[in-house]
Amino acid sequence: MTQPSVRHAQPGDVPALTAIRAHYVLHTHSTFDVVPPTEDEVRAWTERFSGDTAHQLLVAVEAGDVIGYAATLRYRPRPAFDATVEMSVYLDPERRARGAGSALYRELLARSARHGTRTFLAGVALPNDASVAFHRKHGFREVGTFVDYARKWDRDISSTWFQRGAPAPDEHA
Repeated sequence: MTQPSVRHAQPGDVPALTAIRAHYVLHTHSTFDVVPPTEDEVRAWTERFSGDTAHQLLVAVEAGDVIGYAATLRYRPRPAFDATVEMSVYLDPERRARGAGSALYRELLARSARHGTRTFLAGVALPNDASVAFHRKHGFREVGTFVDYARKWDRDISSTWFQRGAPAPDEHA
């Protein structure tokens, strides 16, 4: 199986990004949104990203189709957090476990680090053994759990938070 290609998101990717996000909003607790985003909302969100900053939005493409995306987001608005980002990854549910998430994270870590990111954070809504294992595989370590701090579908949700430093130049996260 060939690895998907990874590139910066483009305006034409908005329908696929919207569909992927809608799946997770409607069928999982991995995002705390309760209403799927519209294409206009996703378009506005994608316009916030640039290839020239630590905040990146990358897509994985296989056979011409966007099959997933990953982003580095500003962690907090204060200058003390300028070198810290929060990462997230979402894949087409029919195309998981094929290497796209790893390809996205490897490239995202490298690109963001080149722009000065020193600390990478990721929150995993529980239970989600696959995401916990994925983050550990990519060098993240568990730093704590917020217990029952969110609520979706009349259910309390806990999240474990992970952290890692910037990859070494020769690291294949």
